[in-house]
Parts: sequence; C-alpha cells; structure tokens
Amino acid sequence: MPAQNWREVYELALLELDTSKLPGRVEAALRAIQQRSLQKKQTLSRKEREEIGDALRALVEVMRRRVA
Repeated sequence: MPAQNWREVYELALLELDTSKLPGRVEAALRAIQQRSLQKKQTLSRKEREEIGDALRALVEVMRRRVA
C-alpha cells in the first residue's frame, strides 16, 4: 500500500454513510495507518505523525458515535 494511501482509506471511512459498511472501512483505515507507521524505509515527519494521531482520534470518535 503506498504511503499516501492511508489518507485515502481514512477519508473513505469518514465519508461512509452505510452503517453496515462502516466497521470495515474503519478497520481498513486502521490497517493502512498501521502499515504506514511501521514502514522502515522512511521516518514519518512530525506533520504526518500529527496527522496520523488526528486520524486515529477521529476514527475512534466515528465508531463511538455509531455505537451510541
């Protein structure tokens, strides 16, 4: 998965309106973020680390609201 692709997968999760598909979208986004975070070829920039942190918090909030 290309490095920039985690953002695309993350955006798909945020934009998903079908609640039956949402858990799968969130899981895919979390996997993409994890893969990016674990890449050894490149060190994440501070900006990208912050973006990933923000994305993770947003995904948790999306799932929390779904359960509520």
